[in-house]
Amino acid sequence: MLGRCVCPEKHLPCYSGLIRPVNAPDHVPETKKDQVVDACQRHKVRTLEAFGSTLRPAEYRAESSDIDLLVHFVPMDPYARVTSYFALRDELEQILAAQVDQVVKGAVKDAVIARKIERTKQRLYAA
Repeated sequence: MLGRCVCPEKHLPCYSGLIRPVNAPDHVPETKKDQVVDACQRHKVRTLEAFGSTLRPAEYRAESSDIDLLVHFVPMDPYARVTSYFALRDELEQILAAQVDQVVKGAVKDAVIARKIERTKQRLYAA
């Protein structure tokens, strides 16, 4: 069932807080969306965004490409954050049946790469 979106991207379709990027392949099957939302909530994710070849249909190959995700956690102590990072990655890999490469928001120090990610990212989840 479709839910009301409370995130700023109101023009994007929303599903229980999970937004399917427009113009991007849907790597989260309808049957898995609630599981992704639950995982994000359980591991205290503020936002989850896709970037990279995941968003470029001409380049993405389900059998060999990974799913690049930018994750922003709510404030928490360092140990809890590390635990949440790896637990979320492992859970998303199981749900999506694909390798997940997670980058924590703010961790990319190369300005060119950081700008490219910021320019091209697509929100998947917002708390």
